[in-house]
Amino acid sequence: MTGSLITASQSVGNFQTLQLNTQVGLWEIKMVSPNPYTLKVVGANASMMVTISGSDSAIVREVTLVESLGSGMVNGTIETQSERNVLIRFDKIPSARFAVLVKGQISNASTKASSVPFQRQSSTTIRSSNVTVTVTDTNGVLVPGTPRLLPFSVTTSGAGGNFIIQATNDQGFSSTFPSSLSLEAGGSAYGIVTITAPPDTTSGTSVTLTIGAEAPGGADTNYAVLTMETVTQPMSAAQPTVQLLLQLQLVIVGAVSSGDWASCCSPNVELLIGDQAGNVGICSYTVQNNFTTTTQASGTAATSNT
Repeated sequence: MTGSLITASQSVGNFQTLQLNTQVGLWEIKMVSPNPYTLKVVGANASMMVTISGSDSAIVREVTLVESLGSGMVNGTIETQSERNVLIRFDKIPSARFAVLVKGQISNASTKASSVPFQRQSSTTIRSSNVTVTVTDTNGVLVPGTPRLLPFSVTTSGAGGNFIIQATNDQGFSSTFPSSLSLEAGGSAYGIVTITAPPDTTSGTSVTLTIGAEAPGGADTNYAVLTMETVTQPMSAAQPTVQLLLQLQLVIVGAVSSGDWASCCSPNVELLIGDQAGNVGICSYTVQNNFTTTTQASGTAATSNT
């Protein structure tokens, strides 16, 4: 695949991953393929579900994250809206404590009056985590029976100390990871998670790996999620090669001459060779007749060497 937004790509068998250059806005992805395919999109942003109660006719128009000190706001984009639930996406989250501000309109069906605006703000504030967990290798391929090493980093913008590390996956695959990482205040530390799928794992099995970090005393926490699919070790895509090492020997019982032998048999041979990966090679050659005859009690033996 090619395109101006593709920054990296990797193919293993029929599984292909693409890394795209991030651009803010609504994306539309199209694929043209003569064969069936599955498309998965994995992104990184913040989403929030807002539930409206007390009215069946309320329509949400705006959702904003307002910092408690009034120094900043982040506007959200409404993705979907049903009768009571609204899904909003945010490109970023304020670093300070913030409240959720919702604005919209309520229609009055009983009086047939025009809709009236409403505004609500959460009574409690929320604080985003000072801890960031980042997986540096986002290639989504896991080969069964082969350990996969995944480097990750833990960064804190707050106090340092001994951070507890946990790594889990929803398939129960074997994994190893450091039990803790030591961070200085405002610093970073690095570790490696090793995950191994059993050799008999079915190709195409999806596994979600979660790497979590907890600050000293449980004061703060965060995690990173990586989704992978198992792909069996790809076989060679090269065609099989054929080398002629064949010697054909036929014994014909009965009265037959070398002239009859030459005229009744085609001298051209074509072999079609296929391997377990579905690769096919064709070998064509012409038989060179080299006849010798010997007399036997029951007839004549004709030998053809090629």
